[in-house]
Amino acid sequence: MNRVVITGIGIYSCIGKDLEEVRESLFRGRSGIVLDEERKAFGYRSGLTGALPRPELKGLLDRRARLMMPEQAEYAYISTREALANAGRPAFYSQADIDNTIAGTDPIKYPDTDWQDEIIKKNAPITSHSLSVSGGNNMARFALTANYQYHGGMIPLNSSKKYNVRANTSITLSKTFLINMDMLAIKRNVSYPNRPNGNQGNRILEDILSRSAHHSAQIP
Repeated sequence: MNRVVITGIGIYSCIGKDLEEVRESLFRGRSGIVLDEERKAFGYRSGLTGALPRPELKGLLDRRARLMMPEQAEYAYISTREALANAGRPAFYSQADIDNTIAGTDPIKYPDTDWQDEIIKKNAPITSHSLSVSGGNNMARFALTANYQYHGGMIPLNSSKKYNVRANTSITLSKTFLINMDMLAIKRNVSYPNRPNGNQGNRILEDILSRSAHHSAQIP
């Protein structure tokens, strides 16, 4: 039989946000169950629920981690921190590391990089240029149109260039015989970062979301 040794305990519940608050609530017979009118408004048969305030994680986790973390993970994170502290294990980041990261005075030594802001552009320019020439007489007419379009991407090294050339000629040989010639040439150049995902897509967004905020975007 495998044995499990409990070295640290942490808790975040409706009767207390740590072991001391839970112990005090149990001794005094406090209940964390409340009547939530919003649950009744949503159509639940009972409005009773556990009152559990959301933990304040600012200063403990970087902005991206807070945005990506679901609510239940927030509670688990707080209780895990308490369990590690009760087990006597040192914190991964000291309070000085946290304070310096929040202050942002040394982004090289204490980075807090928002990779979405660093990588993804705020806008993508689109430009289009056209040139048309036409002429002729009653017997023959011609038209030539050239177009260039540039579409910048929201991510680095991503852009699209398109070139169009169209020529149209109409020749009247008689009252009942007409010749029309229409030619169209299109060339497109598309650039992508070299991070394919095997499904005709790109992994650059995946890289951005998985990159730690504790990596500096600047080279010392």
